[in-house]
Amino acid sequence: MNRITIIPLGTISPYAKGNRNCPGFLIKYNDKKILLDCGNGITRLLNFPEDLNNLSVIITHYHNDHFGDLGALQYASYVYHNLGLINNKIKIYLPEPDFRFNKKSIISNSECFADYFDINDTASILIDDLNITFKDNNSHTIASYMVKIQNKDFKMVYTSDIGTTNFSELKDFCNNADLIICESSFLKTHNSNSKTHMTAYDAGLLANKSNAKKLLLTHFWPEEDKQLYLEEAKQVFKNVYAAEEGKKMVLRRWIMEEKLIDMHTHTCYSDGELSPKELIKLAIEKNIGTIAITDHDTIEGIKSINRNDKFIVDSKINIINGIELSAKVDKGRMHILGYGIDLNNKDLNDKMEELRDNSLNSVLSVMEQIKRDYGIRFNYKDIRELVNANHNLGRPDLAKLCIKYGYAKSVGEAFEKYLIDAHNKTRGNNKGLNYKECLELIINSGGIPVLAHPVTLELSEKEFLILLKEMICYGLKGIEVYHSSHSKEEMNYYLEIANRYNLLISGGTDFHGEITKPDIELGSGKNGNICIKKLSLLDKLNL
Repeated sequence: MNRITIIPLGTISPYAKGNRNCPGFLIKYNDKKILLDCGNGITRLLNFPEDLNNLSVIITHYHNDHFGDLGALQYASYVYHNLGLINNKIKIYLPEPDFRFNKKSIISNSECFADYFDINDTASILIDDLNITFKDNNSHTIASYMVKIQNKDFKMVYTSDIGTTNFSELKDFCNNADLIICESSFLKTHNSNSKTHMTAYDAGLLANKSNAKKLLLTHFWPEEDKQLYLEEAKQVFKNVYAAEEGKKMVLRRWIMEEKLIDMHTHTCYSDGELSPKELIKLAIEKNIGTIAITDHDTIEGIKSINRNDKFIVDSKINIINGIELSAKVDKGRMHILGYGIDLNNKDLNDKMEELRDNSLNSVLSVMEQIKRDYGIRFNYKDIRELVNANHNLGRPDLAKLCIKYGYAKSVGEAFEKYLIDAHNKTRGNNKGLNYKECLELIINSGGIPVLAHPVTLELSEKEFLILLKEMICYGLKGIEVYHSSHSKEEMNYYLEIANRYNLLISGGTDFHGEITKPDIELGSGKNGNICIKKLSLLDKLNL
């Protein structure tokens, strides 16, 4: 889903007051902008001349509080075009001429740089892949058009000014919307008896009955406290918010904020147990809205995913390209996560082939070490299957063989009894990457490098901070604050470190599956110690 930003420019009616303006919402999508209504005062929140380029303006009806700044906007287009600062005409969409209003009185054919179009119930506009349709709600004092903006990923409705006399039609138009931006001119306590405007309660009821995900209230009475509108709407609909002038909202992230985030998972292409498709299906079941697949030293798992699969499209789950690279260190474990990488990057793909060979050699070295130290032997058939496996090998593969042959009862026991010690004895033979090479590889493939589970570095605080500063100099951009292996105190410490050094914050469960890490659940970590709904890393990834 492409980034869709909504910026309320005006939220009160019928007049502007102080730093608050009459109705207007700016929608930004790719390089296009859509201005829904152009009420008094909204131009002071636009960025000129940038916002004039690729701008479409939709006036929903001919009441002054909804088009009061249109004249200024048209004249601005004329001036900036003459200065050579905008090249594309703004497009202005207005209701068909109304016998009670002379449209010509608000449009200019000379001092403007614009094209004009009529809207009605059958009109349709296509802006990139956004399909925009209209519906006269037949419940206001004059023709007033609701606006529906949708593509395959989302649907939003801007109600403009509506009453309650045709509630069934309103509900049908808004059905299953991800977001309804709804007028709420009055409170029930106002006792207005108006059938041409909605109360906040009416707006909440509309969202409830139309099965909307979120409701954004607007069109407030200038003298009233917005909190009262929220409280009234929440009587019938939970996910309701009050629009605030100038406050940007990234639509997908805002809609998905009730869902979980897991930025550290593994599939059967490295040492996880589930296929990528099985992992995504499990994530959807567990109410995860954003997931990164970060297999060890391979991108084959994330490359295998078809994002057009119906179950993925229908769920609207956000899948992040990722990898977890192992860096050579003298003690402990250093892993570096890469997010937003280009899966087609040639250097990255070439290096993956090299790392696959390295992982095989590393596992064979550990296998020989546990044979020498503990007399652990596997038969030729199992060794051959290991060598010919279609995934990157790791110590969990040897742990599973230890379980099979009765040397251990669990993966954890195999590590504690044999594999950690054997790895420490053979790690000097590892031909893998150092951390500088890991950072360079991720950055050169367009990714964002993040230090994974820093607790596994097994460093003193002084040693850790010295290393961290060095890694920042070589391009480290973030730190995995939230991880299943981190205690609450450690998470707080790494959060403070991230803020101190201006690092992006990430987090994830490090999910592998029931055999490899049986105590770690996707999305919730170890004993529920992970519950992530917001990360600065996602801001950087424009999600």
